[in-house]
Amino acid sequence: MRELIRFLGRGAFAGAIFPFLFVTWSFGPIIGPLFFVGLLYWQLIPGAAVGLVLWLGSHLWKDLGIVSRVSIGSLVALCLAIAIDSYGFVAMFRRHNLSRNEMVLDVVWLWFICTATGGLAGIACPRAHRRQEPKLTYRERTQLYELAEAEAKAAREQSMKGESGNHQDPRSPMSLV
Repeated sequence: MRELIRFLGRGAFAGAIFPFLFVTWSFGPIIGPLFFVGLLYWQLIPGAAVGLVLWLGSHLWKDLGIVSRVSIGSLVALCLAIAIDSYGFVAMFRRHNLSRNEMVLDVVWLWFICTATGGLAGIACPRAHRRQEPKLTYRERTQLYELAEAEAKAAREQSMKGESGNHQDPRSPMSLV
């Protein structure tokens, strides 16, 4: 559960960076942040969706590189944008006075916004899921403790046998013979 919160939080807040900068640039440094805070939940949703998809992906693949995270993030943001505003996209393409250049510009602009939002969310999400070692049961811990005790006892007995035998000091002259 902590991992899910980690992915969602990083994705949501990183995904909100580009919209915040864009709104602040568009409406000015005083009105822009106020407008942004009013729509904060709409700005956090795409990044959180990217975090959720990357969290699911981290369970399937061992390690997600930067290119794959940015690609997944921009595709998730694009799919979410199309799903939320599907009527607006249909209306955009059905306009009679829409020239081919304007249509291409709208699609490129949409792709840029989705790549910036989803890409930043993908970059901020962790590279891999933290894998935890399986915890030992009480019986396994007891067996390990008993094994360590037996090894320590055998080592003590071996050292006691070595000291009681013919032991010569390596510094004595007789050890050189």
